[in-house]
Amino acid sequence: MLVLFCLSLLVGATLYVVAQWSLGVIACSALLYSIGIVAFFRKPPAIILAIALGLTMFLGALRLWVSPVHEVALGNRAFTAHVLSVSSGGGNATVTARDESGAKYRFVTEAQVLPGDVVSIRGKVEAPKDFVNNTTGRIVSYESYMKARGIDATISFPQVEILEKGHGSISRILTIVQQHLTHVYATYLAYPFDAVVSGMVLGVQGGISDALKQLFLNTGTLHVLVLSGYNITLIAGVIGVLFRKARPQIKTIVIFLGIIFLVGVSGAGVASLRAGLMGSITLVALLARREYNPFRALLIAFLIFFSFSPLSVLYDPGFQLSFLATLAIVTLYPKIEAKFVSQKEGVLRAMQSIVVLSIFMPLFMLPYSMYFSGIIGLSSPIANIFAALFVPVITIVGMILLLLSWISPIASLLGFVLNVIVSIFLWILNVCVHIPVWNAPPLPGLLTTGIYLILFVIVFRNEATTFLQGLRNALVRQTNQLPRENQ
Repeated sequence: MLVLFCLSLLVGATLYVVAQWSLGVIACSALLYSIGIVAFFRKPPAIILAIALGLTMFLGALRLWVSPVHEVALGNRAFTAHVLSVSSGGGNATVTARDESGAKYRFVTEAQVLPGDVVSIRGKVEAPKDFVNNTTGRIVSYESYMKARGIDATISFPQVEILEKGHGSISRILTIVQQHLTHVYATYLAYPFDAVVSGMVLGVQGGISDALKQLFLNTGTLHVLVLSGYNITLIAGVIGVLFRKARPQIKTIVIFLGIIFLVGVSGAGVASLRAGLMGSITLVALLARREYNPFRALLIAFLIFFSFSPLSVLYDPGFQLSFLATLAIVTLYPKIEAKFVSQKEGVLRAMQSIVVLSIFMPLFMLPYSMYFSGIIGLSSPIANIFAALFVPVITIVGMILLLLSWISPIASLLGFVLNVIVSIFLWILNVCVHIPVWNAPPLPGLLTTGIYLILFVIVFRNEATTFLQGLRNALVRQTNQLPRENQ
């Protein structure tokens, strides 16, 4: 049932933003949608379900209609703003700031600013514009990308001066901690190995060069540089080992706090927020002593994201990639695993799972890759097999380095080990990148959505039929009980 509400919400939002229908037209469409549901079930209790789904569809459009729109003066300007977030790396910091009108700006500066600071900014204010990717020849929807993050304008060549220091807000403290942790890696690891480890462990990508990002992109392994559910699982496992003798409730609470801390330190990006939500929902289920349903948790995460940032659901490729990958793992992969992976526990099963998952995920993401970038790394299955072997080791050793960084000899030894491991991993990726990259033809967004819908309908047709039949039977039972209740 939750799937129907999520789809209705998404349809309403898509009609308003993408198709640019008015609220009145969408309201009429929602009414027809409700009438269609009643006609399908043909039972009086279906009216309540129809009204709820139709109202949900309208609310999807209404949520975007109430989103604030800021008018920004473009050109050379000088104004004051409050710093909201800072992502450091490579000597520069990517800063998001908000002026008195509520408009948000993004710029890159060498100034040492922190969240909460009041700054004076002088520079050229520009509206984000789409541009052509020189490699693929495609138009990159940079305007939508920035809009999804709530950014109204960018500032070129900014001159930044701190007018007033901020106070001890949570975001300010977490940014200072982030800078300290990345400094630990910069101290004990060589460049660019420190940037790679910071991305894998902390989800911080500020220090990763464009060339290195392109290497991970061409080999289909860019996902390892963001804080994801996979990294959250590893880190939660390490915390669980450290608190293995504690009571289950206390251990769960500590892991929960660790997830919140890690998501905050990473900058609360799309992937890390989604991963944190999934992990938090898991822990809530454990504390409530209820069976955990990862698919339901993913839908709840979707609803939370849509409530706070609906444009990120529609336009942010980070959220879309993260959501699709998780959806495939929790729904489709168990069926694939049952057919191609040995059921006997052991090393053979683990290796088979790595190989099957590394082949399955690029194939599943192929339509979206054709829609989004068109760059299909034919080396992706091979590179992801090695990533599955190296990333856990790098993540765990990287965490141990942070924990023991105050003991210089041990930290230096761990740094040496990490330098060797990361250098081998990057060497393997550099070998894999020589396998040709397919510049796939563009796939329209509507067709991409249709492909995934058809895929899930085919795979889960029996489950869908059972659900609809069960819903119809439930409505029939309620209808049969109405006369008795009236008597």
